[in-house]
Amino acid sequence: MELTRKQIIEQARAYTGVRFRHQSEDPGAGLDCRGHLVAVCRALGVTLTQNSRVYKHKPDGADFLRRMRAEAALVEIDVSARADGDLVMLAFPGDEFPVHVGFVGRGLYEEMIVHATKARRAVVEEPLRMFVEELGARVTHAFGLTARGGF
Repeated sequence: MELTRKQIIEQARAYTGVRFRHQSEDPGAGLDCRGHLVAVCRALGVTLTQNSRVYKHKPDGADFLRRMRAEAALVEIDVSARADGDLVMLAFPGDEFPVHVGFVGRGLYEEMIVHATKARRAVVEEPLRMFVEELGARVTHAFGLTARGGF
């Protein structure tokens, strides 16, 4: 069975409302942004090999990006080519490298991000535009989930 974009974004959305918990990959305890990615992949039968739970309060963006690029299940794509189920990495004002990750999904009228965010204290789905405007984030990188092909 091939993994579809619809399956990926639906699985990401399935964790909406799960509370935020720093460095957790356990939906029962809470999730951070990387933990949300790991939980989605795990539920879809995709194995991620890079451990990103080695940071204190804020991840080392250069290391975070390096680990994302090293994942066999992910392929880096052009940011402008992102589509439902793809991952976007974001940097905040003052950050040279990305420190946050979430899934892209189309809402009724605009692009949404499904992510675990400390600012909202949970996994939420919100307009990516609003997240960018409110927190000053910028999309720096995008990845497709390729472990089972299909896109």
